[in-house]
Amino acid sequence: MTTEIHVVDETGDANSPAAQIREILTASAPVMEQVTGLRLPVATYHLLHHRGFVERYRINLVGAYGRDTEGYELNLLHSRIVQDLPHALARSVGKHWTLIEPEAVTDRLFRPAILIAVDAWAHQGVLSSSAALHDRLLCSLAYLAQITASSGEVAPQKVWPSSAAHRGHPARQLIEGHARWVADTATPIVLGGPSGKERLDHSRLYRRQSLLPDTIDCGRGMRRVRRAADFVSQAVAGCGTDRFNAVWHAPDLVPTPRELKRPHEWLRRTAPAPGTAAGPALEPGPR
Repeated sequence: MTTEIHVVDETGDANSPAAQIREILTASAPVMEQVTGLRLPVATYHLLHHRGFVERYRINLVGAYGRDTEGYELNLLHSRIVQDLPHALARSVGKHWTLIEPEAVTDRLFRPAILIAVDAWAHQGVLSSSAALHDRLLCSLAYLAQITASSGEVAPQKVWPSSAAHRGHPARQLIEGHARWVADTATPIVLGGPSGKERLDHSRLYRRQSLLPDTIDCGRGMRRVRRAADFVSQAVAGCGTDRFNAVWHAPDLVPTPRELKRPHEWLRRTAPAPGTAAGPALEPGPR
């Protein structure tokens, strides 16, 4: 299947990387589909400066909180949190804008798009590294494919209740770990060989912002992502992509925190019942 690629350049810069990004996406999308077994009919990207990114990020959060709180009876405190938190989170992202990574946003029908802050990537050194650019874009393609397959069942991650939005929530670990596994697996295929570990040319501002007190959890977060990527690798090896991909539309199949550390337990819980043929989708067992 051929993915329809849309790269909308909203930076207004003459030296925008839009053409390079479109070329990489065109080459990478079929490989992502081959590796994951997921289908991505359309991939839409918006290239922005960080101020435009932060505003779109805020608008998406407002919509996500409105969507995810439908049907909840919110008390006064929770209503205030839902009203104020999207703006506070957007201000935090703006404060550390050189650290911005691509963000998947959706409309109310869960049609996804990716926002990229091009100037943030420049400070991170991503734009001057072919391997890093391929890696980031393959991660983002995985996010789009997850949301397309899930339509809100598992991806994108829910923002309410607040426990679901926590960085350590199993669904978030699965989403981020799967994207990391995709990039690790597919980048060497697209590049035609191992990409290696390249040291990025970080700007002084990026290095300063990365040392701010409220960003020091990044190392712990990356360890969680790496562990979740290892889980996906072992789970796919154990049951195949067709059966693994049932997780995107069956929340009961999301691994528990324990299963993320012990993939064999997840494989055992989701294995077909004895005496039944192994179908294309997993059936959840008792959690």
